[in-house]
Amino acid sequence: MEDHSHSPSLIIGVDFGMTCTGVAFSQSPRWSDPKTFQQWTSIISELANKVPTRLGYLKVNSTTNPGSLATWGVHCPSEAPNLDVQELFKLNMDPDYVDPYESAPSVEQARYWYVDYLRCVHNHVSQHFSSRVPEWRNMAVEWVFSVPTTWRNPKMVADIEAMIRFAGFGNDGPWHRASVTLNEAEAAAISVARQYLRYDDVLMVCDAGGGTSDVSVLKMTSQQGEATRLMPLLPVEGGWFGSALIDMAATQLIIKRLECMGHNYVGDPHDVAQKMMSGRFERFKCSFGAEGTDVPMLPLHIPAIPPGVNYPEIGVFDSKIIITREELNDMFDQQVNGIIELMDRQLRKLMQQHPHQQASYIVLSGGLGASPYLRKRIISHFENSMNYPNAQAVRVLLAEQPQLAVAHGLVADRVQMVTQRVTAIRERPARLSYGVVCDQLYKEEKHAGENVFTDSRDGKRWARFQIEWIIKQGEKVPTGGVAKSFRAKIQQNQITKPWKAQIVMSAYPPDQLPKSMIRGGVTTLCIVESTLTGVKMEVKNKHWWEFKQKHKVAEFDLKVIPGSADLKFQLWSNDNMISKDQENLAVVWEGNGQAPQQAELQNTETGYVRGRYA
Repeated sequence: MEDHSHSPSLIIGVDFGMTCTGVAFSQSPRWSDPKTFQQWTSIISELANKVPTRLGYLKVNSTTNPGSLATWGVHCPSEAPNLDVQELFKLNMDPDYVDPYESAPSVEQARYWYVDYLRCVHNHVSQHFSSRVPEWRNMAVEWVFSVPTTWRNPKMVADIEAMIRFAGFGNDGPWHRASVTLNEAEAAAISVARQYLRYDDVLMVCDAGGGTSDVSVLKMTSQQGEATRLMPLLPVEGGWFGSALIDMAATQLIIKRLECMGHNYVGDPHDVAQKMMSGRFERFKCSFGAEGTDVPMLPLHIPAIPPGVNYPEIGVFDSKIIITREELNDMFDQQVNGIIELMDRQLRKLMQQHPHQQASYIVLSGGLGASPYLRKRIISHFENSMNYPNAQAVRVLLAEQPQLAVAHGLVADRVQMVTQRVTAIRERPARLSYGVVCDQLYKEEKHAGENVFTDSRDGKRWARFQIEWIIKQGEKVPTGGVAKSFRAKIQQNQITKPWKAQIVMSAYPPDQLPKSMIRGGVTTLCIVESTLTGVKMEVKNKHWWEFKQKHKVAEFDLKVIPGSADLKFQLWSNDNMISKDQENLAVVWEGNGQAPQQAELQNTETGYVRGRYA
């Protein structure tokens, strides 16, 4: 039996993508460079670097098990008469994403498919390793996941981690674990940083995938041969730009033209469009911009209709829908222009915040990152351009394995930490500001117009519902987090009851952050709840001559730990950790269907005492 007290024996990284999902792994004792999981079928010789993010459910009118999951991945066709095929639903999992299409799935539907799909991935990969690795159940296994940078709300990531575990990850044995460790931009950056880069190089990594594109700017702080160390110079940025959105635009164009043809074709227009997209268009899209693709038009044959059908007014000639070069350019440019704007903003911020830093490389990764058209546009825009004083000698590079950079980066980061105890990214600029709602000792110049009360226990005036900002946007936050000291007044009969704190966040610039909850621009993120057992307490008004109410004052530090994508909390007192992460500490995220917490926090007499910052 292994000693599991310190390190995993196997690390498996999962990059859930809009169109395809990638998995990589590395195993002790050798801990070789990340290997790509390729065996997505039962045929040993049939290999694929990724598996389609696609599910097939039996149609409701099916005679057996209607609505049940029938197939997935490589075995699931893009369309079939007896199946409801679900794909391209990654963006719809985010409540903040606004889908322009009427038939778009709800957040609940997309997350239901996500769990089903992850369960299929887990069962397949787990079966592969359990049939080949002795003591699979009893070995220490870490599953590590990434999320897009567009998922900025930590609640979203907490929901994703819960769904990952519900799908089976981390449940195969007592020493199996599963967690979200990096956003896609950082994972891709860690992967490409191992690609011939040198100390002091500043790189902008653009991970352009199926549905989202992420841009990060980092500096190499390690020498060649050392453990990889990167210093983020700016908070990562992401946008809803990707290759799948090109597919969607082309599909909508085809559907509109089919509908204009009336009934002079066979089948549902959506099904016919899927058939037309799955062949020549997909191949042409991947090579668009390369030599030999500079054609004036792309003809796509309409299946199951005789030759010679013409509708010139809608671009149908000889039973083919003609997509012009201008239309192809427009489909690509909607995504490429958005990506370039992201990169523009990052370079401008780099100039403002780090005027002496020169960008050395722009590195492209992801499925769309491998596009020759995207690469040409970025080279034309950035290389040898006089518009960017901080990118005068920048070169555009392609990641060695663009579509696998995220999965490999996930594994490489954890392997380095396990083997060398060095994390690739030690601190990050905060993307949002985080604070805690508390009472503050009243000061007229600061709290005029605020909700003020006099506490009978100390006779002092306090301002209610104030916000103590623990982390401000743009501040560099170490991986260990940032702590603030608080005090809570507790009645004698409330010692064993939980203490609750209301955590809030804001996207406002640091100099415009609201000071209290009565201002705008602040959102409740969660309620943190913990017992105060083990916390330093001082008895107040304990002498017979003190007429004010006897009570205790607990003194502790609330530590906020923003990771690459998530947010965790710890409670400290007298240099001792009282509650580690979510152990002995509960986090109720806003919108999880719990009873309203605000009323409990408003009333200091109920035992749910707000933190006080004196």
